[in-house]
Amino acid sequence: MQDKSDAQLLREYARKGSEAAFREIVQRHTDLIYSAALRQVPSPDLAGDVTQTVFADLARKAPSLAESFTENSSVLGWLYRSTRFASLSLLRDERRRHEREMEAMEQFITASETSEDWSSLSPVLDEAMAELSDPEREAVLLRFFKHQDFHKIGATLGISDDTAQKRVSRAIDKLRTQLTRRGVTMTVSVLSTTLAANAVNAAPIGLTTAISSAVVVAGSLQTTGTITAGKIFFMTTTQKALVATTLVVAVGTGIYQTYQAAQLREQMQSFSMLPAPGDSQKLKAKLADLESRLALAEQENDRLRLQNGEIHKLRAEVARLRNESQELAQLKEEISSDPTMLEAIAWKQRVQSLKQHLQDNPQVGIPELQFATEEDWLDAARWDLETERNFREAMASLRANVQNEFTSTLADAVQEFMAKNDKNFPTDVSQLRPYFDPPVDDAILERYGIIPSFKISGFEGWMLTQKSAVDEEFDTRNWISADGYGSSSGRNAWDDRLDKALRSIKPAMQAYAAANPGKKSSDLNGLLPYLTTDEERQAFEHFLRVNREQRDSKKKQ
Repeated sequence: MQDKSDAQLLREYARKGSEAAFREIVQRHTDLIYSAALRQVPSPDLAGDVTQTVFADLARKAPSLAESFTENSSVLGWLYRSTRFASLSLLRDERRRHEREMEAMEQFITASETSEDWSSLSPVLDEAMAELSDPEREAVLLRFFKHQDFHKIGATLGISDDTAQKRVSRAIDKLRTQLTRRGVTMTVSVLSTTLAANAVNAAPIGLTTAISSAVVVAGSLQTTGTITAGKIFFMTTTQKALVATTLVVAVGTGIYQTYQAAQLREQMQSFSMLPAPGDSQKLKAKLADLESRLALAEQENDRLRLQNGEIHKLRAEVARLRNESQELAQLKEEISSDPTMLEAIAWKQRVQSLKQHLQDNPQVGIPELQFATEEDWLDAARWDLETERNFREAMASLRANVQNEFTSTLADAVQEFMAKNDKNFPTDVSQLRPYFDPPVDDAILERYGIIPSFKISGFEGWMLTQKSAVDEEFDTRNWISADGYGSSSGRNAWDDRLDKALRSIKPAMQAYAAANPGKKSSDLNGLLPYLTTDEERQAFEHFLRVNREQRDSKKKQ
């Protein structure tokens, strides 16, 4: 039975009603679940209630849970999460009932006697554990709560030993980060040692047997329809303590409870010294009643003493928050009197406004913005952002920064292409893909195209540039030729008609480049011998016409 996994045992219980299988699950995990509950609720009795509730839920949900686990799965993670939920639910109910009692007992604050590390870790451990993912939490529980080696952890989780070791390392480091956020600072080594030494306490003697028996009996009672008897059997200590709670409310303070307990002891001793005739049933009943009342009174006193510790922690937390509030107020006063700090804060706020503007208006962005650094954002937001025009200018500056950075990379790719292709300029941007390390997104390359490079004397070759500008008034376009690269005004740098014509005569361009390696043509008519179809010739004539129109437009400017 011990060789079987939790999932296998749970299936036996769900399908065959095996009491031994369920008892084995309880014996494996009671200590850990009880310890987790004890860290989250104020008394061992309530921790026992939570533990019993969790295993009862496991029994009730066994049919559905059994099908969700793999063959070697552990139920430990599910039990731990259920413990957290059950503890929070119980604390929520208890807090309201105990508010007045806590106020009455504030003068009886007691200090914790646990070790310093565990004392600071214990109150926030389960809250931090709840922030881990299920696989991470399972790894921490198996390693530091159940003290399993990496081989056994790997077998339970269905992963290799090395993967199990890495998962445990990442999980404990993430747990340490979560604890640091809650004011508990310690190294991974100290955290691991503290968890291994303190995280699991032995459950009270007999709790395992009581839970196993209770679940089995409850199951049989529900099967026969005797739900009332099952509910009575599962009455928790919290429910049984309602009588004691009524007594506490009537008396008003825990001090009187202590006095009453002493009086009850004296009465019990006086009764025990009296001769006990065999037929004195009233005397025996009175003695039994006193014993029951004494037990309830002592139990209530224990609970109130534990709650005193909680009051102490709350007071410490209030003091810490008060100090932090004073420090923040002082820092705010120092900042308000320092012009440099005020300007830095205003500058940072402009960066946030610019980022929000981009988020609200994604059409003003370009794919190259993925390369933007914090310095690029600060540079773009150096001026006031009060009008729409201010935002347009700032975004143009940001786009120019990232485009300039990418143009350098693009120029290197062009030079490398030409070096490996007889100094021929690429005829399509897609030819440059193998020359980027790391690879460049297609969305970026699609923004660029190859067009003729015109000067006053005529055709000088080809250049690579952006097909369009986001903002024609403020944007610049970068260009790359065989001799270098630079930037120019965004107006008329690209014409969609040229793009369409170029795609049609591309075969002729490629044939010219193959026949004339490394040669620059000064006359577009040099492409004529390589036009093989009527469609290419018509596209070429259209290309020349658009080219002339563009040249004439530039001369007028």
